[in-house]
Amino acid sequence: MNNSYKIILAICSILLVVGLMVIFGVIQIKNETKRQEEIEIGAILPLTGSAASLGEQIRDGMLFAVANVNFEGGINGRKLKLLYEDGQGDPKISINAFMKLVKVNQIKIIVANLSNVALSLLPLVENNKVILFADAAHPEITGKSKYVFRHSHTASQEAKVIGEFSIDKLNSSNIVVSVMNDDYGVAFEKEIVNYFGYRDRKKILKNIFNFDKDEKDFTSLTTKILADRPDTIVIAGFEEGPGRIVRRLKELGYRGNIIGTIAFSTPSARNAAGDAAIGVYHPIYDMRLEDQNFENKSLEFFKYFNKKLTPFSILGYNTISLISKALRETDSLDRDVLSDQIRKIGIYEGLFEHMNIQISGDINPDLKMNKILK
Repeated sequence: MNNSYKIILAICSILLVVGLMVIFGVIQIKNETKRQEEIEIGAILPLTGSAASLGEQIRDGMLFAVANVNFEGGINGRKLKLLYEDGQGDPKISINAFMKLVKVNQIKIIVANLSNVALSLLPLVENNKVILFADAAHPEITGKSKYVFRHSHTASQEAKVIGEFSIDKLNSSNIVVSVMNDDYGVAFEKEIVNYFGYRDRKKILKNIFNFDKDEKDFTSLTTKILADRPDTIVIAGFEEGPGRIVRRLKELGYRGNIIGTIAFSTPSARNAAGDAAIGVYHPIYDMRLEDQNFENKSLEFFKYFNKKLTPFSILGYNTISLISKALRETDSLDRDVLSDQIRKIGIYEGLFEHMNIQISGDINPDLKMNKILK
């Protein structure tokens, strides 16, 4: 009996050891498989339609960052991948794209562009347990959810830098403002009125006119603007509309100051204005483009896309770069862990951009004024 008992005990011991080896082997294989899986980030951008040039610049910057992250070893050994959808700058289409990325692709981090799109996605963030990075200027994007970040200027920033420039540099005494009738335009109008009220210069702000996003003929609008005999005209909006307004103003003989918003950093507004864009002032992102490494990065970017490296591409690049840093440090896709870690980073030196990550989730690039010379 003793010998039989010993044999049975030995067999059980062997089976136990083999079983543990199998279990640990399976766990190791699963862990290795997990490490080899790609980490996917989603993006909803206007890749067709009137804002396509902006969306393409941001997309290319993000893809450039993904390529660099993977070249340097990925996220703790796992490849990074960008899945992007064309939201066309339309909230309804963008909501459908959001749900596809979340439900079909199981995406946990999404980047979106334009104020109207970002505002439409805000209610979906909590229930779908994702982190949203918005490139959008509307003031109400951040501050309501710890899972929402903004990597963009704000309407308040833009109104302030334009207001200061018009008074302190151009010595404007009679300003007329024209704003696009969308979420961003409404926000900008409020901020520019607040700015001139704060500076006690309300009499300088002569009038405000609105225009529609899809408007093509600006004869009536420009005639109303010129009736106030402004020495400075501020045009706030995106896509082609601001450019068409500038062209019509010049055709009607206006020779005063014209200030656009950051839209004039994009080809759509400039191309719509044509040669009339020469002399227009507008804000741009104050990035370190004089950095000695800028030429090398620009050449590298050109080899990838056959395009210039623009501030909007840099913005897209740095959004991915920051997210990648948080992913490496946490090795987690849990949105609580990730959102806390992004805020914990605090200060991040991106590509030609000093990024200050605020508790609110705002990461606001500095702005400076620029004049179009050619």
